[in-house]
Amino acid sequence: MKKPRSASRVALKIPGRILFFLLLPFFLIFLVPSPSPALIYFSFTLEDFYKNVDDLDAVVDTLMRMLTDEEKIAQMVLVACGGFGKTFSQVLHVIEENEAGGVIFLGDKKEDMRNFVLAFTEASSYYSLLLPLYAVDAEPSLINDRIYGIPLFPEAGSIKTVGRCREVAQDISDILTEIGIHVNYAPVCDYASNNAIIGNRSFGSEPEMVTALTRTFIQTMQDNNIVATAKHFPGHGTVEGDTHWDLVVIDGEPPEIPIFRSAIDSGVVSVMVGHLAVVNHSFSTQGRPSTLSPEVVAGLLKGELGFRGIVVTDALNMEPVKQFELPAVQAVRAGCDMILMPESETDFIHSMLTLINKDSVFREQVMESVRKIVRLKVCLGLINYKRIPSIELYSRG
Repeated sequence: MKKPRSASRVALKIPGRILFFLLLPFFLIFLVPSPSPALIYFSFTLEDFYKNVDDLDAVVDTLMRMLTDEEKIAQMVLVACGGFGKTFSQVLHVIEENEAGGVIFLGDKKEDMRNFVLAFTEASSYYSLLLPLYAVDAEPSLINDRIYGIPLFPEAGSIKTVGRCREVAQDISDILTEIGIHVNYAPVCDYASNNAIIGNRSFGSEPEMVTALTRTFIQTMQDNNIVATAKHFPGHGTVEGDTHWDLVVIDGEPPEIPIFRSAIDSGVVSVMVGHLAVVNHSFSTQGRPSTLSPEVVAGLLKGELGFRGIVVTDALNMEPVKQFELPAVQAVRAGCDMILMPESETDFIHSMLTLINKDSVFREQVMESVRKIVRLKVCLGLINYKRIPSIELYSRG
């Protein structure tokens, strides 16, 4: 025969049950992880770069307030890895010193490049509010010279239809996505008649064909969330010479301007300016390469053509610009937003700091360039959440 429960035991058990259910929600708070507000409320893509998006503006505003002047200027720098650039360890040092906003790869195995991306990103996560931007010259004609161990791609000059161009661009974007590349310095918008450096890197010399294929390449890249870059502004394809070694001169109206105008109208996010002088034209460069020319960058590209994206220089280790004093600084003065391979990242940052602290107008120009770069990084998901509590990002205070 069961013993009856005492009145005291019954009286104590009922309040215990009530207390359990009262406290249960508080235990669940600790058991159920709280997702990041950034992942819940905000999801930007490359498509948002040119759009008016209030939340995107708020994030960029917050990041601009958080970055120091040194960190802002560093965002303008792209350091080269491999090939004629720096070694892995040298680039890693630049990243750890927080002196570059991105890395361009000049030639490595696909697997090594992927490992470098992971290593540089991990290193950056300890030092920077924004993670590095990774770029490569992945033109159909150059990609096999830049990324080793991938299928052989056709030269651009052999691509004759929009459909084939789309297939090639999709295959390239798949490889870049797998590696972790954000920016493709392609397509070439130059005509093909310059055999010294352009030739089969171009889609040809027939305006309608070149226009259609460049637009297709751009749209396919950017549909895959990879920045396309129209190059080499204002046009390298109809003049003799190689801007790696000589200051090539365009006499009169650059013939490829309509191609670049079409690329801009199609929404290309980046334009690369070549080391080409222009004479006998309303935007003549006064004996300087276009990279260092306010007439071409600020006047023609940003002004007349209305380009609002990222203007990047061609490599600043090329001969036509090396003869000029502080070419990286001159390129920024001309209106360029990102500097590709300056001779010294440290010297560039120090020179720029001195100038923006003396010249308020120049400072405003530089901050506008940095703001575009930060906006691009936010659209590509390159915010470093290790260093930024996500809840603080969206305070508009």
